[in-house]
Amino acid sequence: RGLDREPVGMLRVSAPHSFAQLVITPTIGPFLKEYPHVRIDLMTDDTYTDLVTEGVDVAFRLGDLTDSALMAKRLLVAYRGIWASPDYIAARGAPECPESLKDHDGLVFRQSLQGQQWTLKNIESGEEKRINMDGRFRGSSGDTLLQGAIDGLGIIIAPDWLVCPHVSEGRLVRVMPEWRGADLPLSVVWTGGKLRGKSKLFVEHVQKAISELNEIG
Repeated sequence: RGLDREPVGMLRVSAPHSFAQLVITPTIGPFLKEYPHVRIDLMTDDTYTDLVTEGVDVAFRLGDLTDSALMAKRLLVAYRGIWASPDYIAARGAPECPESLKDHDGLVFRQSLQGQQWTLKNIESGEEKRINMDGRFRGSSGDTLLQGAIDGLGIIIAPDWLVCPHVSEGRLVRVMPEWRGADLPLSVVWTGGKLRGKSKLFVEHVQKAISELNEIG
């Protein structure tokens, strides 16, 4: 029987925590309903999982890839908008240009120096600015920083897929709309050969779900 049409067995998937929670997890129910002989083991980790050691079939990774030994396919490049809560803006005002960000709290990753420096690009002129950002709250995952932004703790740079439901419901608004953060690639990696069978089907399933997210920027 063609495995592409009747996949069976365990599929081990790895993904960053926030991407897994907000994008991948909602797709699993429909996928398992469509393919009743498949089981999924989802590992969420914001560090890069060793695919061989953990027996991972396919891993979703954000950012530029560094492991050239893996097979890879880029699924999309998301641009990152600049967001804050209405309460934060009411208390602190909205920044109008990159230089004014120095008067604001930025929500940054605690483990990454890159998280301290925001590279901003003007979508009309192409001008780039690099701004050193810090604030009263740091976190180790995207969804932690997202909650901080919702709670009014600072300004966040984030892709649409992370903020979409909160923007739609008014918990976050875009600031400095003519500026955006550095592009954020999303890729899928695997250990070798051609992506096939249930791995290929699941990647296509997730990619379709991503394409259906509202564009809000």
